[in-house]
Amino acid sequence: MKSLHLGEVEYFRIPPHVTKGELELKLDQVGLASNELVMAALKEAESVHHHELPRHSGAHVLEEHIYPVARLALEYQLFQQNKGNSQFLNLSPEGIVVALQHETFDRAIITREEFDRKYSSNIGNMVWLLGDVRYLLAGARDYREKTEMKFEALKTAPWQVQVAGLADKVNNTLCLYTPPYLDDSGQPTPRMKRAIGHVVNIALPVADLVSHDFFAPMLREELDYYRKKYPHEFSHLKF
Repeated sequence: MKSLHLGEVEYFRIPPHVTKGELELKLDQVGLASNELVMAALKEAESVHHHELPRHSGAHVLEEHIYPVARLALEYQLFQQNKGNSQFLNLSPEGIVVALQHETFDRAIITREEFDRKYSSNIGNMVWLLGDVRYLLAGARDYREKTEMKFEALKTAPWQVQVAGLADKVNNTLCLYTPPYLDDSGQPTPRMKRAIGHVVNIALPVADLVSHDFFAPMLREELDYYRKKYPHEFSHLKF
């Protein structure tokens, strides 16, 4: 099944890229550009991430990750709306806020109390479920264990958390095209092999459970691309 949201296979050969202007235009088109919470989250994301160095691709983390994840979260809501899902009759600003702020608790840059005052304890609880700090405090010993704990939590999390977590994984999987995922000869490194393994064994089963018709097909399309591009390393993959 070809995902309408990711386009042709050639899409995977270039960085995913969403500018602030493009995201704002889409938010305006669906009536969320004037929402105070969404605009506060957008401004906060820009403030937190603007100083970060460009990625290996040369793109900034805002345009290659934060904004694309938010755009995917919005597309998910529109997808559900077009299906006639009554839960999405009105678009949820919280779903966009959680996506924009999904990295907030990956490191200690703000306390829960400060975050809750800015947004709400409800949004704080959702963003906390996405943060690395929560799982490190719970005893995660390495990246794989942290990922397993996070995706186990996604199974029963509010849909806003599920969407942001899966959008994050779709975007990250799309970005395995530079060091440290490829070596000097352009072949997959052990880190890339581990990342693909995590998608197959940890993320995809959860996507099948909570988003079988949106995020799961996207992850499968990405995995199929890598399997075809690097058959020596990934032809054995079953998904």
